[in-house]
Amino acid sequence: MKLSTILASTSIPLALANVRVKWSFPSAPATGLEDITFPMNMANAKHERGYYFAQQFNFEGISAVGYIGFQPRPDRNGKPIFLAVFSSFQKGATSTHAKCKSGADGGAGVSCAIEGSGDYANTYNFSVEHVSDTTWRGVMTNTVTGQKDEIGVIKLPSQAKNIKPSWTGFVEYFPWNAKGPDCPKQPKTEITFYDPTSNTGGAGSITAIEDYGDCSGKANLKYTQITGGYTVNYGNV
Repeated sequence: MKLSTILASTSIPLALANVRVKWSFPSAPATGLEDITFPMNMANAKHERGYYFAQQFNFEGISAVGYIGFQPRPDRNGKPIFLAVFSSFQKGATSTHAKCKSGADGGAGVSCAIEGSGDYANTYNFSVEHVSDTTWRGVMTNTVTGQKDEIGVIKLPSQAKNIKPSWTGFVEYFPWNAKGPDCPKQPKTEITFYDPTSNTGGAGSITAIEDYGDCSGKANLKYTQITGGYTVNYGNV
């Protein structure tokens, strides 16, 4: 699949998220985090286009957010397929990485994406790592096989500092964005968000799961606290 096709499918207005996932590092240093890892598992998500599971993050010194996560896709030749995405909405962000292009959700920033093939039952770590100066990279690691894939590399403006110690992630059903939601027909899905970790910030935690957006209270949001995170079930049909 061409990179332009992959990236076109990642353009998702975050204001239309369905579920909000709050996270925090209560003991983070005052200077912020030099890395962050968000483990996620979509073992029981349908293998079809529509949902986007991601964690957002922001940097000290700049205003616009970034995000990292994955989107299920239909199987191809009997193999499971999904997209892994790493993006920044910051004006002045740049990249020369082969899997990245200028622009995010039709505005400023950079979007990076790769097509992955791996067992949905495995947990994947999505990491944002400091490379040098104001350059950061997004990495996806299959925690079962150990396979590590670089999603992209983004250089932020000079005023960008370390990652802020709290923000929010989301569950998004993006087909509704163009035509508006039909909440009674909201497809069912399941995703587990595990507590984030950092080499510089210690142990983080998921602090809240919240119904959000036009289908708030109408799409059967349920969530269960498990060891080290939350499993989120969402949708009606």
